[in-house]
Amino acid sequence: MGGTSRMSWTPLHNVRTARGAAMATRSVCIQKMPGASRTCMERRKATRRCASTIQASEDPAALQIVALEAAQAGAQVVRHALDRPRNIEFKGTTDLVTETDRQSEAAVLAVLQNKCPHHAILGEEGGLYDGGDPSAEILWCIDPLDGTTNFAHSYPSFAVSVGAVHKGKAVAACVVEFTGGPHCWTTRTFLASRGNGASCNGY
Repeated sequence: MGGTSRMSWTPLHNVRTARGAAMATRSVCIQKMPGASRTCMERRKATRRCASTIQASEDPAALQIVALEAAQAGAQVVRHALDRPRNIEFKGTTDLVTETDRQSEAAVLAVLQNKCPHHAILGEEGGLYDGGDPSAEILWCIDPLDGTTNFAHSYPSFAVSVGAVHKGKAVAACVVEFTGGPHCWTTRTFLASRGNGASCNGY
């Protein structure tokens, strides 16, 4: 139309050509400086790990995410042991312990030491673990198999429980509970963090 201004446009093949040239240039630069490229990538990864550690140290919601990952790691160990023969020991007159307790705690511990290396960690089976800072403001508390007697006899329910305490106050936790019964087990995942409420299986 006579009074309408025309919009400028760039042919599609020109866009593709420019994009291809940019990618080719980037590829050549990386090939010329492989050491520099690796160094940059390593720095970015280290930065992300550092930011994750700082966030998990201060934010209850971030601590809840770590608690979930740790509890799920322990629950995977417990799930593998369901409906199978197990070795049962006594650590007191009536207090049972199984190899699954210890293996579950080891799985939880591995996650916490990786995600929060400077936090203190207290496990039911292993006590206060070395490696973290015993004077840290955050203390993780692990019950790798809460309800060992039920687990040993295949009675519901039992759970993997992981919680974080900040200066004596609970700030985040996750409990993965096993319900159902032999050959029909299922789980419920409870989450909670200070200021963010609580949920069961996401609700």
